[in-house]
Amino acid sequence: MLALCLFCYSSTTYGRRLKDSYDTLISSRQASANQSSSFHGMNTKEKEIFTLINNYRRQYGLPTLQASANLDYVAHTHAVDAVQNSPAVNGGNAHSWSNKGNWKPVIYTPDHRQAQLMWSKPSEISNYKYYGFEIARGFGDYRDRDRTVDPVQSVNAWKNSPAHNDVIIQRGAF
Repeated sequence: MLALCLFCYSSTTYGRRLKDSYDTLISSRQASANQSSSFHGMNTKEKEIFTLINNYRRQYGLPTLQASANLDYVAHTHAVDAVQNSPAVNGGNAHSWSNKGNWKPVIYTPDHRQAQLMWSKPSEISNYKYYGFEIARGFGDYRDRDRTVDPVQSVNAWKNSPAHNDVIIQRGAF
């Protein structure tokens, strides 16, 4: 089993975590107080995604992203919640959070009415003080526990999706 759970914040903060069968990427314009620029603690697939995203950002003249312990915690928590509790039900999607943790539950729908609750998750459950804007890949079927997510395919899918691409390169509202 493999899942990628990634969080990116600002042009200076990047966190990551692998857990079960999906991935998440978050971006914001603010920098975290807890950040590290090393690959310390990353496995091979995490390093590959980190490198692919930073190489892509360089093509746009953007600074590279850095690791964040706070965002790693948020990413891991969201990964575990999604896999164990399947919060993306009742019309929700991958940005949803269950009611089975120490956070406000979110049923995130395509109309983005609950965006504020999703954006505030990093400050709600960690010491990160800023909003987060999340993109996801691989959430399709929570019952498919053996599904793997390929780093190159994930990054390419994000690059080819206008909304996801905007988050990665901080364009538009991001």
